[in-house]
This record gives sequence, C-alpha cells and structure tokens, in this order.
Amino acid sequence: MILEDKLYVYILTLLYISDEISFTDLQRELEKLGVKTTKGNLQHHLDKLKEKGFIEKHYVPFFLNKRKVVYKITDEGMKILEEFIKEITYLEKLINNVSAYKCVYFPYEELWEKVVKEAEKRKIEVHDMLKEIIDWYFNSEKV
Repeated sequence: MILEDKLYVYILTLLYISDEISFTDLQRELEKLGVKTTKGNLQHHLDKLKEKGFIEKHYVPFFLNKRKVVYKITDEGMKILEEFIKEITYLEKLINNVSAYKCVYFPYEELWEKVVKEAEKRKIEVHDMLKEIIDWYFNSEKV
C-alpha cells in the first residue's frame, strides 16, 4: 500500500484539511509538524501520489500575471486516506482489546511481548499477524 510511507500520509492529510495548497506552503506545514524533507524528496512523493490518482496538480493565478502550482486531494485520495484511518483505528482497538485478553490467546509472556513489539513496528500488518498467530495457536497440536 502506498501509505506505508509516513510522508504520503502527512501530505494527504494536509491536502485533506486544506482545499488546495502550494508546494511551498505544503513544505512549510510539514516542517511545522516536525517532518523534515528536501524539495526533491517532497516533489518525488507528490509525483507518486499524482501518478496513483490520489492528488491533482493545477496552476492558479499568482502575483503579476504569474502562476503557481497548487495540489488538491482527489476523491480517490480521500478514499484511500479514510481507509487508512479506519485501518489504524481498527488496529489500535484490536491491540487494546487483545492486550486485555492476552492470557486467553497467548499464555506465554515472551511470545506476547514479541507480538506487541512486532505490531508496533508494523501497524499495517498487525491484524493479519495476530490472526495468523491465533490460528496457529488454536490449530496446532496441544501438548
């Protein structure tokens, strides 16, 4: 999924809350959030998002008959960002709920700690990872 890179999430979120935003303003807003990126790296990420159809780029009138480039999130971009937010919300609830019942699913503390650490590292895949471990646990031969 393209949103595995945090910078994509930041860009889409800023475009989601803004009607449209210029490259310079986008870079400034990212810096306010503590996200350091070069102009080249930001442009690369914007090009990738545009290529995927998540954002659009157009020109608006600027000072003294000049034009400036602005970016706007597309319906597809809104959809992917909303899906990402739902996924993260779901995973957060899943982690919190499973934590409460860890003794039922994972009687071995060491295994549980590994799952939690791995889940924190790879939030996107945590539900698949937990499902796999739970399936393995309940389907394996018990001693």
